Parts: sequence; C-alpha cells; structure tokens
Amino acid sequence: MGLLTSAVIGSASAAGRPALQADRCLNRKQNKFTCTACSEICPEHVFSLRAKEELKWSHCRDCGLCVSACPSRCFTPSSGMQRTLTEDTRADEALVFACECESELMDRKLPCLAAIPWELLALMAFYGEVVLLMSHCASCDKAGAHALLLENLAEAKAFLGEERFRQRVRLIESGTWEAETSPSEKEMSRRAVFSGLKKNLKKNVYRAAVSRIPQLEDTERDGLRYRRLLSQAVRKERDRLREALQAGGGPETLPTYTMSLPAYTTACFGCSICERICPQQALEIRVEEGGTRLICITPWKCTACGLCAEICPYGGLQGLEKIAVPFLEQLPLARVQTESCEQCGVAIRPGTSPVLCPSCRARQKRLRR
Repeated sequence: MGLLTSAVIGSASAAGRPALQADRCLNRKQNKFTCTACSEICPEHVFSLRAKEELKWSHCRDCGLCVSACPSRCFTPSSGMQRTLTEDTRADEALVFACECESELMDRKLPCLAAIPWELLALMAFYGEVVLLMSHCASCDKAGAHALLLENLAEAKAFLGEERFRQRVRLIESGTWEAETSPSEKEMSRRAVFSGLKKNLKKNVYRAAVSRIPQLEDTERDGLRYRRLLSQAVRKERDRLREALQAGGGPETLPTYTMSLPAYTTACFGCSICERICPQQALEIRVEEGGTRLICITPWKCTACGLCAEICPYGGLQGLEKIAVPFLEQLPLARVQTESCEQCGVAIRPGTSPVLCPSCRARQKRLRR
C-alpha cells in the first residue's frame, strides 16, 4: 500500500471516530490516581490502562460514549457524530433523539443517548425543544451508560434551572424521569404520541434563537467545542435580556447558570499547583497588593474533573460545589491570604518562618553545612 493511500485511509478512519488529545488526559497529568472513565464506558474495549498497549481504534464504532464520559473532555467527537447531533437543527423544529434500539423511524438515532454531553444538551435547549426517547435506557446492557445519561441530565438541569429544563427538555418513558403528558396523550398509541409531540413542540420553540445551532470550524479539534458554543449562547442571551431590561420590557433580574466548580478553603494560599495542573487551563492566579492572591476561573473551560482538589497537598480545595455564575467567561472565584518567599518570590503559607519556600529553605541549609 502506497504512502498516499495509507494517509487517505488513515484520515478517513480518524474522521469516523473521536479524536484524543492525550496531553489533557488525567492519567498523563498525574500519577496519584488512575482515571478509568473511558475504559469502563467503552463497549468495544478500545482503551487500555496499560501504558505500553496501543489503543484499539479499529474496534471503535463511534458511539461517542468516551466523549461524554471523559471528565477532562480530552476527546473531540467525530465529524459524523457532530453532524448527527447538531446539523440542520432549525429553530422551528423539535430536536428528537433516540438510541439505536428505538423502533421509530427518525433521523437522529444514536448508538446511545448517553453520548450527548450535558453541555451539548444545555446548548440545544437554548435553540429549541429537545426530546429524548428513553424507553430502552433503563434496561440498557452497555455498562454504565444509563448512569452516565442520568448524570448528564442532572448537570444540564442544574445549569439551565428546573423551570427552563422542564420547558425545553422532554424525556419520554424514562423511568424515574417521567415525561409530562396529558390524559389524552396517555390514551393514544405510542406512535400517535410521537407524531403529535413533534407538532406540538414546534409551537413552543425559543423564537429568539438563531436559525441553527452555531458550528465551529472542522479544524478546531477540541473537546471543549460545545462548552465554547454554550458560553457564546449565554453571552448572547444575557446581552439580549440586558437590552430588554434597560428598555423596560425585560425580566427583573438576569439569569444565572449553575455549574460544578472548585471549592477553595481558607487553607489555600495561592501556591499555583492547581493552576499548573488543570488540563484545560481554566484557572488563573493573580498576585495582588496587600498579601492576597485572586483565583480566577473560566467556567466554560472547567470540566469539573476534580484534579485540582485531588492534587492539592495543602487542603486548599474541598472538591467541587454547585456555584451559580452570571456568565461563562473568566470571573473571580476566591481571594486568599498569602506571603511570598523572600528569595524566589513563590507563594508560601502566611506565618511561615523563616519566610522561605521549601526549596529555598533546603538550599539555605545546604549552604550552611
């Protein structure tokens, strides 16, 4: 096989599966614990936790579960999966999704509904009604898929707020996630309900939205693509509502969006370990006057992987907490007390004596010998 032929086949194969950004994998960033999210969710056993074993991409069916399950979002969905999820989504149409087990004839069938990341589900809810046909989800034989789907739904619901989630996301035959149906609908056949559902949802679409969900360039292979688009949608909505509020015809208050973000404690002194370890560079620590440091976060970049809390050696973080934010661009998260090493200037815990970091203190001891 010639080099050109090999390159074409390899390119086509890569386009039909998720792309991995290995430098953002939690297992590449640290060795304190092992993340098994992709290996546990993959039904084809593409991923191996053995360091020298190659990934079995030839087994990949492009189900998209790894994209949705990865806590650091180091996978980019394939171009085919992106088209299935977001293309031709006009504002006058309901977005109806089902898994491949669904018997209804429809365009948007996925190998598994859990392949829809929560941020994409929230994004779609900005531009229209979303319907998930979930009759087979509770009995799904894909390990962990149903739990992942429920987790994604919970995160989307927290982000959108209960009222908007209820208005924009319809869950059909979902077990504990019961769909809201009228008594007349319950008496109809399932096919009649499905047919009538699409007609009714078209009447209640979010009319202020643009005609389609925005698309990023195909060259942007980034696991944060849906988060970046979600941030843009939030900004546009706030700008529109702010203008309406100033004109006297908008809501009394602007909305907030709830996300899982790092929870800093008083033990934090701004050492910057979390800033350096973050797979998506979501954190920035700014030195201020008066012995304080400001910890800033860009919410759309933070994937709530929890690596910062796991790695912090000083107890400066206590995991994640739900925080309501006004937008998804950079904002201040915490202000902490700190001191600076007298020799190298790095942050040290306030009250440390002598006022030296561990490295400079060790160097000073060696010089005294």
